[in-house]
Amino acid sequence: MKQLMQNIRFEKEAEAGLVGDRNVGQLYASLADINYLIIGDYDEALRNYSIASQTQYGTPSVYYKMGYINYSQKKYGEALNLFIKTAGETPSDTHVLYALGNVLSSRGDNFAAKGYYQRLMDILDQQRTKYTILFPQVNEEHEEIVEMYKMGANNLGVTLYRLSRQTGNSSMNAEALTNFTASIRAHDALERNQETLVRKAGTNLAEQNIKYMSQPQPEFEPSIYTEIPALPEGESLPK
Repeated sequence: MKQLMQNIRFEKEAEAGLVGDRNVGQLYASLADINYLIIGDYDEALRNYSIASQTQYGTPSVYYKMGYINYSQKKYGEALNLFIKTAGETPSDTHVLYALGNVLSSRGDNFAAKGYYQRLMDILDQQRTKYTILFPQVNEEHEEIVEMYKMGANNLGVTLYRLSRQTGNSSMNAEALTNFTASIRAHDALERNQETLVRKAGTNLAEQNIKYMSQPQPEFEPSIYTEIPALPEGESLPK
């Protein structure tokens, strides 16, 4: 009931405002956040984010969330344009770079995807050097870095493998294996018990991708992690 009343209040205040007023845009963005993060109504969230972006409130966060919704609905062209808008203002946001790599990979543009994944990995390597040791199981910031590293390294590996087949450049296969190995190490850091040093049962995507490269199977192709973060870097889901 509280959420419903808040939605009605937002709508009334927004409708009462002047067209083009940034405050009205912010109201629509706030309403969209409720749809997006709490209710889970992506269509309504997209409608309200679109109004916000057209009412002087086209922020990187708004564009990213619109991009996420379009990506989740496999509208890759729309998602790409929105993520590019986001990257124009936040070029070092690791979530944006990862999302751009994924949407380009999904469109089959592996050359462009490779550039974004490599930029992502460069930034993650810089973040890792700030710490002598990462403790992803007890530190949320460390966990974020290692999780992104696991997914980014695997996806770069897949992209390099595809480009190797596309161009005939066998050296990219070696680079792909290097990245798959890095992804496995990151996965190990996330899953291994720090006291017993025992890793949880099961394999990760990079391990499966390496198996395919060594023993190709007709029912399997090297795969990327397709899920992307729901929010840009620095924002968090409501508790």
